[in-house]
Amino acid sequence: VPESVVTDAILWFDAAEPTTLSYNPDGTLFSWLSKSCRYIALPLAVSYYNATTQESNGPTLGEMANGRPTVDFGDVGSGKDMRYTRFTNIRTVFLVTKIANSSNAFLLGDYNNGNGTYHFHRGLNGQYGHPDHAKFASVWNGENPVEWQSDYVPDNDFQIISIVTSQNCSSDSLTKDRKIESRDGGRQLSEIIAFDAAVSDEEG
Repeated sequence: VPESVVTDAILWFDAAEPTTLSYNPDGTLFSWLSKSCRYIALPLAVSYYNATTQESNGPTLGEMANGRPTVDFGDVGSGKDMRYTRFTNIRTVFLVTKIANSSNAFLLGDYNNGNGTYHFHRGLNGQYGHPDHAKFASVWNGENPVEWQSDYVPDNDFQIISIVTSQNCSSDSLTKDRKIESRDGGRQLSEIIAFDAAVSDEEG
């Protein structure tokens, strides 16, 4: 990850920073504050909570095997999601995630009032990206490049996934595929960093 992440990232969600997290009365996560310093008003991911019915689509806090905190969105179809101000200029994304081996578990979501893009769409059988929809130039898992149109994301443990896109890409959600609730969830997220510039292999 570039050393200038604090000043250059447009999004930086880190579950290991407890001061960036707030909770609903039922203990689910309500908000997740970005650590990036690019904006005066920092991006904020929020879930839904109905005070009358006490219903929430917020995720819960979990942890990796090494004890590092994660935000757990449950299984695919859990309905759990968090949304933030829409970005249309994403060029690089770093994810520390454990994600379901499913085409419905997008690497990043885009709701956009039900008219979201497919820029981070998984392949039909759980590959990193869909050949017709994902706008990826290169994808790495840890220090290893992957064939994103054919390789599958391992779902047995947390992965460090790096994506450089082929164009400006859009996202306003951590899990959502437009307004299809049956596709929400499907992952645990420990950290996500996004940039509006294509980060080179040397910088990453």
